[in-house]
Amino acid sequence: MVVLTFGQMANEQPPNLTALLAALPRQVALADVTERARLDERIAAVGLLHANTIGVSRGTLQFCPDNQPPLLEEQLTWLWAIYPPLGREILTYPLSAACRLLLRAYLADELECFWNYMSQPGESALAI
Repeated sequence: MVVLTFGQMANEQPPNLTALLAALPRQVALADVTERARLDERIAAVGLLHANTIGVSRGTLQFCPDNQPPLLEEQLTWLWAIYPPLGREILTYPLSAACRLLLRAYLADELECFWNYMSQPGESALAI
């Protein structure tokens, strides 16, 4: 299994979303995940949208989609979880309202809006 290394890519240029989707990594070294301080938040949020999509093991994260082939949104949320700076570009893709809210709330550092929306769907949290 290939382990994606963002560390090498970060020294040159940010990861290319189109290229990542074409050769989707199934496993990523934890050391190469960006914004690790908020990783647990991202894993929990993605888990609400797509249950058990991200597996955690010794020093690595694994992509464990429920669908075969994986839904585009599963792939995009996986990539966002491991490299959140892709969030702005991911927002240009077709996404569910909840996924769009998650990415916008994260970018605005207002993730509580996402949690509130998920606990009470239909609220006006989609305004972010």
